[in-house]
Amino acid sequence: MNKLEIIKGRLIFKSVIFTLVILLLGSFFYISKISFGNEKRFPKAIIIMIDGATWDVIDALIEKNKLPNMKKLMSTGSYGKLLSAPVMVSPLIWTSIATGKKSEKHGINDFLYVNWEEPTKFIPLNSSHRKTKAIWNILSEKELKVGIVGWVITWPAEEVNGFVISNRPFEKNGATYPEWLINKLRSEGYLKNEKFTMKDVQKIMGLEEDAAEEVLKICREQWKDKNIDIIDVPIMLSQYTADKFYLDCSTYLLKNFDIDFLAVGFRGTDHVGHLFWKYMVGKEDIFSSTQRERQIFGDIVDSFKDIIRNYYCWVDEAIGRILEFSGPNTNIIIVSDHGMKFDHPNIYTTAQQMNELLEILGFLKFKPGTKDIDFSQTKIYDGFYLLGKGSGRFCINVKGRHPQGIVEQEDYPILQKELKQALESIKVKGKNIFTNFIFKELNLLSEENKEGFLTGDIKLNFRADLLKDSKIEIQGKIYEGNSFIKENIISGSHDKFGILIWKGPNVKKNNRDDRYCYLDIIPTLLYALNQPIAEDMDGEIMLRLFAREFLDKMPITSISSYDNQGILSIDRPTESTTDDLIIKRLKSLGYIQ
Repeated sequence: MNKLEIIKGRLIFKSVIFTLVILLLGSFFYISKISFGNEKRFPKAIIIMIDGATWDVIDALIEKNKLPNMKKLMSTGSYGKLLSAPVMVSPLIWTSIATGKKSEKHGINDFLYVNWEEPTKFIPLNSSHRKTKAIWNILSEKELKVGIVGWVITWPAEEVNGFVISNRPFEKNGATYPEWLINKLRSEGYLKNEKFTMKDVQKIMGLEEDAAEEVLKICREQWKDKNIDIIDVPIMLSQYTADKFYLDCSTYLLKNFDIDFLAVGFRGTDHVGHLFWKYMVGKEDIFSSTQRERQIFGDIVDSFKDIIRNYYCWVDEAIGRILEFSGPNTNIIIVSDHGMKFDHPNIYTTAQQMNELLEILGFLKFKPGTKDIDFSQTKIYDGFYLLGKGSGRFCINVKGRHPQGIVEQEDYPILQKELKQALESIKVKGKNIFTNFIFKELNLLSEENKEGFLTGDIKLNFRADLLKDSKIEIQGKIYEGNSFIKENIISGSHDKFGILIWKGPNVKKNNRDDRYCYLDIIPTLLYALNQPIAEDMDGEIMLRLFAREFLDKMPITSISSYDNQGILSIDRPTESTTDDLIIKRLKSLGYIQ
């Protein structure tokens, strides 16, 4: 073999080797693309809402190194207290956070609204009631792909540039956008009909298998007994399974699609805070409901003290899973709508009990054999009856305002005085139960705002505590005071300070600041993404969040409003198959009675 042939042979060999390397590398990247999703851009922003999260729990767990993911985000970002809304109602605050606007502008002000076609019914609010654009609408119009998962008041799912998995995934219609997504999730095993499993009980309650099985048995009985007056463990566990589902859906979207913006909400922290706070702080024995809970759950009650901490630890694990899909330039925002604090047992009355009192006084009639108000024979009722709450806000059933009004408008002030006189006659040991009466002028509200009259025509203070273990005389008859009152079983109540943790490429590191506000999240995010801020947003940019060099080079731009560009929407169904379950959940958490 001559020298030329040797050289040619070597060249052929090298070219073959080079070709094989290229093929192998190509195969590797192709397989990686299939196995791990596209080698794609990282999200620009991820918001993780932890309902009711509080620094009181987080700080204590971080000291014990129980929340490694939150701790890392805090050390590499900014964090602190977040001032909540004056009215700490979760749907209102979640929507304000998503829009940067107060409830007067976005239209979501409570959990429920009155169905005026059938005024003894109340209906959970849904996304069709929102009057302004949310961040996912705004970013969709900027051609950014969004993924919205489990955010409160997102059913029916809206049309967006991306995906919505609503907060009602079991609805027949409107559960997701696009509609095919729900079937895809179901076919891949993400959506299951089971409420919770033994593993769920073990994870959150920290129980061994035998005790977890006993909890499942008790829970099945508790679901059947609607009158049981103890902590609703089944509701808590079912919310945990919902949060697990939302976590799985979030990672599914991040893994399989180029998501620019993800927003996911976990609500279980709020549930466990309301239900188990007394056990966490060792004050369960001052609640009368604890005795009933011990009778039913036995020694399992001892595990209740760790449930809140266990749930926070699971949320931290969930954050860690989501962070696996983030990049160095991703804005990571951990936020809560409000905080949580201990609430002593207190005596209150329900709207139902207040209306029973009005029936005794002759102002109200129930339909025969029921506790449903017969408005055709009722002059005055507790306005929050329609929302299931005890209020001390009485409404006069005036013609022209209520569909079944019977009181003439000229009789309105007369009835106010008659009710005041009747209530002032009820005393316990010489003390008035009803005091500080405020008469409101007659207001015939528009069709669009009829529910506004639930502020009441007569407002007053009610000393429910005077009725405990007392007897009262009403129109010549003796009644047990306890029949008109209840003691709360909810031991955690909302606190005005929630949490904010924000890690981003231009955010100060290891920076604590307690001057953040719930309205400022979206304006600040838009600024961080180099997008204009709407002048009709009530929030402001949290400039103190960012490093000075970023502020110097990033100008603030603005537009008058994003709403004048047309809101993205589809014909969304409003008839819900899960209203009863939602109302049951709200009752178990003490939001309605």
